[in-house]
Amino acid sequence: MFNLIIVDDEDIILNGLSKYVNWNILNFQVVGTAHSMAEALEIIESNPVDVVLTDIRMEYETGLDLIAQLAKDYPAIKTVILSGYEEFEYARRALQYGTFDFLTKPVNFNTLHETFRRLNEVLEEDMTKRQEDEEFIELRKSTFLNNLTRKNALIDPLLAKQLEIPLTSNMLQVARIRIEHMDDEDMTKAKSILRQTLSAILIVPYYISFNNTLNEVTLIIYDLPQEVGLVLLESFTQDLPYLVTIGLSKSFTHLNAFHAAYFQAGKALDYKVIKKNSLIIAFEEIENILYVEDVMSYELREKLLHYLLLKDISALTQLVIEEIRHIGEHSDTLNLVYSFCIELYLLIHNFLKNHHSEMVHDEIHDLLRQLIFRENIEDIIDYTLLYIENQKQYIQDISPCSGDSIKTAQNYIHEHYAENLTLNTLADLLFIHPIYLSKLFKEKTGQNFIDYLTHIRIEKAKYFLRETHFKIYDISEMVGYESPKYFSKLFKEAVGTTPKLYRCNHQLDA
Repeated sequence: MFNLIIVDDEDIILNGLSKYVNWNILNFQVVGTAHSMAEALEIIESNPVDVVLTDIRMEYETGLDLIAQLAKDYPAIKTVILSGYEEFEYARRALQYGTFDFLTKPVNFNTLHETFRRLNEVLEEDMTKRQEDEEFIELRKSTFLNNLTRKNALIDPLLAKQLEIPLTSNMLQVARIRIEHMDDEDMTKAKSILRQTLSAILIVPYYISFNNTLNEVTLIIYDLPQEVGLVLLESFTQDLPYLVTIGLSKSFTHLNAFHAAYFQAGKALDYKVIKKNSLIIAFEEIENILYVEDVMSYELREKLLHYLLLKDISALTQLVIEEIRHIGEHSDTLNLVYSFCIELYLLIHNFLKNHHSEMVHDEIHDLLRQLIFRENIEDIIDYTLLYIENQKQYIQDISPCSGDSIKTAQNYIHEHYAENLTLNTLADLLFIHPIYLSKLFKEKTGQNFIDYLTHIRIEKAKYFLRETHFKIYDISEMVGYESPKYFSKLFKEAVGTTPKLYRCNHQLDA
């Protein structure tokens, strides 16, 4: 329902229009009446107002003055004027300010109904367009920031400015908020509640939020003193109906450091297992305890996952022993070894969790806590081999079709189709070897990864072409293609017609 105020210096007209017109059936409600321009502006300053119905001539001023002021300060507010026949010149000038229509006195109620019926249609269209624009900006922000989480990503300063994402600030921090113990089906709803709760606690200029992984939302926090930010985040965790944990980066001043800060917040979340009962873990709490960069190379991670999938425990343990000894020989402290072992335990833990979704591995907390009490390489190796031995049966029980990997992958694609998404990105998230994921994807969906991603993007593009008024080059970007020409080529190959012709044939109001 849209909000209306009525302005006239005659009480009889104010009362008549506000009380004897059934505004509800026209989808309007009168939120105030005013005798003058000053009273009208006072109402507008303290209430959301969509429409002003104003007399053109009043005792001390004209409605034209009010309309001119609204056009300057509140351009979104629509105006309808009341005028006598002899005041047509005023009405003509009012139309120059974008007035929607004018009604003559005495008011014909049929004419008034028709005017406001048409006005309601325009306001509904405007509201739909505003919502579309907000969704477009939200999607572009999320895509922009998710792409920045990738290593070696480059910042487009013009796009950042267009999206109102500040490149610099006195203090920036990244907070990664992980939703614990929830099925994929409930995660979308959980993220929506999470972000609504955030908006109720944090003031918009101080943060930007976006969905990053399937069970996380990331915040960029601007210019909030750390102690204030911690208080707000603690309040936030208490207001949610489910368990979350938060990893907090160190502060930085330029978005160029975003990838490093994002990594720090993720590290803090990983090391949360050492502090089992903590809901918020700051990177600064762990940076002096353990080595804080990834020790395990991508190639080594691939090998370990490969041996896990083959259930080759012998090759797995041999590789682990060699790596721990190699790191120990080339490091002055055990921090690097501890970090490698933590990464290894988490890799195995998450791999098994992914393939045995019904199992809960709470022992990981105590396991990692006790690791740092081992004070020489051989003790650490023995302890690590004991962990692998304890997981041996779980590893042996894995079947090629176990777990919900492909379903999870599909959910992720549906949420992140607009980004620079690769098979390796998905494999990293799922703790699965890319080759195995590719094979499993084909078996389960009948399509390879890139064909499935293209299908989702084209289906989204068809929806945007039918249901919105976005430009085709905007839609191209919204579904993950930087080149509109390439997008149009793919679209025609998939659909049999160009995006433009598809829109002409299928748009609702065509």
